[in-house]
Amino acid sequence: MTLIERRRARLLELYGFAFPEELERIYSFCRFLKPLDPLHALESPLGFILVGPFEVLDGRFDTIDPPASILLHHRRPWELPEFFPVLAAADGVQHWGYFLDNPDQPGLSCTALTDRSAGPGASLESDTLAGGLRLWVEQVAADLDEEGPGPDVSANEAREMAKMLEQCRLLAKKVCSAVGVESPPLKGNAFIKAYDDGLKARDAMVVLPTQDGTGIVAPQELCRTSIPIQRIHEAVWRKGGVAWLERLAHKALATGRPGLALFIGHELWAPGTRRRRAIASPILEEAYTALNRPVLARVVAAERAHTDRIWRDVGQA
Repeated sequence: MTLIERRRARLLELYGFAFPEELERIYSFCRFLKPLDPLHALESPLGFILVGPFEVLDGRFDTIDPPASILLHHRRPWELPEFFPVLAAADGVQHWGYFLDNPDQPGLSCTALTDRSAGPGASLESDTLAGGLRLWVEQVAADLDEEGPGPDVSANEAREMAKMLEQCRLLAKKVCSAVGVESPPLKGNAFIKAYDDGLKARDAMVVLPTQDGTGIVAPQELCRTSIPIQRIHEAVWRKGGVAWLERLAHKALATGRPGLALFIGHELWAPGTRRRRAIASPILEEAYTALNRPVLARVVAAERAHTDRIWRDVGQA
């Protein structure tokens, strides 16, 4: 067995599921760019460090088992269980990750961006990590085109910003090329309008819309309810509403509607408060188990075991 085959097996052993194929291609590209330190190959100029499964491919866990579940590696407590971080901004603000509705079964996958400064929630960006990075660069470019560099930015600083943006664009294009992701030869808003993010297929599978925008993918018959969805949305924020949602979720589980319970669990988890997550955790764990999504149930169980953690790196747990 070759080294990469051993590490691929180790990745499956630790996480319990197979990541999309592009993950290994991106790692190979980063190893080509920076052979002695591939995890930092995208740090300049994109500002992201490869984390999570990339660290396994890089050999960090070849001979040691992490003291806490690797499912918590670089995960922030408010990030949804379906979100698996793979890139972390050097300043700690943003995370890129794969958003997997059911990692136990191969199927549709997409990438998402979380932003600590924007609060809880995940923004689904593209069906590939490479495409998502390119889209992210062009979104920054479009914002600069629309708003300008700012009144306090000198002409020289503006030129440096434009130069940096072009370097980011070039690197993002190289990542796309390395993994075989095609993208329009455009920039800024023109790129955004022309780019096919590949999310339409998943959007068509969403049965219940969540306030965080990700939505619930589950069989329709397991999500049935006569209660208006807006009422459930609003209950998260009403006095007494949380207790009502907890009762409703347990009733849904008892009557064979784990998809509805998953929806309620997401609604309670997404606001990011410890109290709501504590209520959502057992609901989500039971719903994931009933929906045959054991990896996601293990994410919640790991979160419950380390509720008060201040670390993000499981190697330092």
